[in-house]
Amino acid sequence: MANKNMVFIVVGVMLAGFNMAVVGTVATGAVDGAVQSAFQTYTKDEICANDDCSEVNDDWATSTSERSYYAWNITNSADVRANPTTEPQFEQVGPVVYEITAERTLVEHDAEEGTISYTQVNKFTWAGGTSSDTEITNLNILFEPQRVGATSTFIGIVASMTQAGFAAGMIENDMEVGVPSQRTANELDSTLVDLATTLSNEQVASENMAMQAYTTWNATSEASAAYNMTLINGSELTINTWDEPDFSDGLEFAFRQAVDPGDSSVSISLDSKWGPAVFMGIGNPGSSISDLMSSPEENPSMVRATLFGYLAMQNETIPDFTEIFARDQAMYALVGSVFASKGGGDANWADDMDEVEDRFYEVSGSRISNHDSLNDLLWGMDGGTPRGILVSDSGGLMWGIGLILSTAVENPFAIMLDYNIGISDVAYIGEYAGNWLLGVTNHPMILNGGSGTLNSTEYLYTQFAGPDPLTGYFASASLNVAGMWGSFIGNTYGVSGDDVILNYSQVDNILYGPMGITTDAVVGFLYGETTGHTLPVNPTTMIPETGGVELEWNTSLVSQLYDIDENSAAALRYFVHKLMFNTQIPNLLGSMFGEETTGYPGATKWVSHTVDQWLFGWRDPLMALLEGNSNDLTYGWQSLETNKTFFGSISADAPNGVSTGDGTLYKVCTGENPDCDTGETLEQDGSEYLGWRTPEMEADTYGMITNESLAGTSGGFITGEGDLLNLGDYAICSPMQQADSDHLGLLTETWTCHIDGNERLIQGKLINSHSALDIFPGAVPIYFAGDVELKVQPTARIIVAGASESYFYIDMRTMDEQASSSPDMNNMQVIFKIESGGGADAETVELMQSGIVDNQKQFTYWTNFDTDGGSFFIDQVTAVIYLAAISFVIMGIIGIIRTGATESLALGVKEEEFE
Repeated sequence: MANKNMVFIVVGVMLAGFNMAVVGTVATGAVDGAVQSAFQTYTKDEICANDDCSEVNDDWATSTSERSYYAWNITNSADVRANPTTEPQFEQVGPVVYEITAERTLVEHDAEEGTISYTQVNKFTWAGGTSSDTEITNLNILFEPQRVGATSTFIGIVASMTQAGFAAGMIENDMEVGVPSQRTANELDSTLVDLATTLSNEQVASENMAMQAYTTWNATSEASAAYNMTLINGSELTINTWDEPDFSDGLEFAFRQAVDPGDSSVSISLDSKWGPAVFMGIGNPGSSISDLMSSPEENPSMVRATLFGYLAMQNETIPDFTEIFARDQAMYALVGSVFASKGGGDANWADDMDEVEDRFYEVSGSRISNHDSLNDLLWGMDGGTPRGILVSDSGGLMWGIGLILSTAVENPFAIMLDYNIGISDVAYIGEYAGNWLLGVTNHPMILNGGSGTLNSTEYLYTQFAGPDPLTGYFASASLNVAGMWGSFIGNTYGVSGDDVILNYSQVDNILYGPMGITTDAVVGFLYGETTGHTLPVNPTTMIPETGGVELEWNTSLVSQLYDIDENSAAALRYFVHKLMFNTQIPNLLGSMFGEETTGYPGATKWVSHTVDQWLFGWRDPLMALLEGNSNDLTYGWQSLETNKTFFGSISADAPNGVSTGDGTLYKVCTGENPDCDTGETLEQDGSEYLGWRTPEMEADTYGMITNESLAGTSGGFITGEGDLLNLGDYAICSPMQQADSDHLGLLTETWTCHIDGNERLIQGKLINSHSALDIFPGAVPIYFAGDVELKVQPTARIIVAGASESYFYIDMRTMDEQASSSPDMNNMQVIFKIESGGGADAETVELMQSGIVDNQKQFTYWTNFDTDGGSFFIDQVTAVIYLAAISFVIMGIIGIIRTGATESLALGVKEEEFE
């Protein structure tokens, strides 16, 4: 019997030992694999509501989280704006807390590839903390890129507006001088033709016309008085006494054939448009014959007679001054009387709107009877902005003709409505004014004492590198800088300091050639001025390229690049860098695109926006112009974060706001294919690279911004081998394991990632122009810094909690200083911070503790009874075995106890018996 009881005990102990040594080991040892297997397709399970992923989980399609923002506000912004050398003083503002609603849309599930693609759009809603309408003054991230990028634009604008100013002046001259001249030519031609019909001879007719004019003039009191003063004793002739002129040789040349002596293609005959104006523009006849004789080359009568072919000669070498005097008096009287009757010389013609209407019609073909509209079209101003084609802004830079014609090209109906004129008027005006602006119509330079013709392009090229061909002075917006280069500036550049005189082809190359300063190449020019060396270039072609040579940037190199002398090269450097980039363009940006002009903050280095505007949307008028139309309220929107729509962008044109796009397209690993780890991001917007660190960006920045892959960045798991974290697309970071910790009592590994505030320049992300602007020192000197801490469950490798702080620093040094060295933290000022974090809640932690941690405890794994048929009810089986073991041991012990008692009783009887 005892043996049987011992068997029960041994069996019980063996069952318990089997449970602990075999079943427990197998059960707990299988947990690790089971957990990993359970989490293998975690990403797919989180997204998909069914096996084929034809439906998605609602809590994945729409989810919410919170993020806190801090900004640093300049407290002495007024002083900084008034004096750029003032050091800004910053103070922290925040936190401004936003709830982020992520809206996700499944695009594709590829089970064989083991990937899911989806788009995500974020909506930000203020959730607490500091008010989101708090105004913050800080760095305008657009200003320096606009200053660099706008240099070519503004030099081009200056060039275009120089042409526009020329065109406006020519149109005004056309109306003031050209119209009376053309009227005079028409009158003289008509009279000559009619008289020739009567007299059967134009030669006789022209002689007749001149003699009639002489007779009329000679009968005037002024002529009689002048004649009488030439007589001695009232009758004796003197050298200043004239006789009746002789026009028997005819005036055919004057009326039909006269041309500019320097350019035979330019007609100045009295029947041509400009002939009477040239004739009258020479001036009044000399006051006496003796004056004519004393300086014949400069005397108006001599000049006019020579030009119009009625010069009289005593012999082959000696002019007949008396005859010339009389003839010129006759001709001047003839032409002058008609010219005056047709409005010539009337300084007040513009005061008579009927006359203005007629004159504008005669030059353009457009008759505008509404004089208010006509006045607006010619001289209108909208505050400081010119509306009329004959006016400019106060600085003489922006001309209405340029603005009107540029709008008319894009939208002629807008001009029609804006100026209350007909569409045919727009067409007439566009052709007439456009021909002046584009250099199709030529101005006869003989009117200005020269020869040949001048159009808007020739005018631009001449005054840019030489004296103004109309005034003889040096223009301010030119290489001669209103004459200051030759006066004193040039002497400070180690060159001759002479006035700059360049020819047409040289100026054309400077403005529009391969290194043209009105093209994108000017960024390379400014890069050289700022850094002291070129971009990496092919030393033979001087074209920027990856792996190229950085050559020293100096006057000699600029001279070679533009094929000009060193004095002109030094003047070009001064004009582009000192005059335009450092002085004029900041002023132009503010005056043309600043808040006072446009109603929108911007176009200054420091700008004020609310937190909402900074993060989610502000409108920049210059960016709107570059996008296509500064007046279109759907253009020009910028932001630091990507909300579903730009903040404040609701308008009649965009009643729901201006969209930021279709969201970000992600391609992630589902774990269905072992080629990638579950949750990893494989592509973003169709690329395996950060959007601003692509191979294309590397090529476009000549290797100075290298490519950086985002493939394999974590999507919720840390494997412990080769993990990568994508920090908001600003940087990719490899996490480092630290000492273990816990999350709500759940044992975890700790992984951290750190980026210093002077390491990661994100200018390329913020500009992202795929050009030298992305690498221009100081264009957007903002650096990203980050600290991330992740808590990882060791078995499942899933991230159960995490926190991050992202900082944005600005390098406070000048462009030149930034070009010469990398920053240290003493140069940096934090301007923004973002805090975010989260973790599994207590209920989830309890489930993980029970399902993963507790199930790995060899002796107690079964106590939570969390298994089912899928795991063969191992917890329940273990419990039954333990129960059976305990039962056997108890049975054995009871049996032994009972057996011992019986034996003791039997032994006692025997003893008694023995006694």
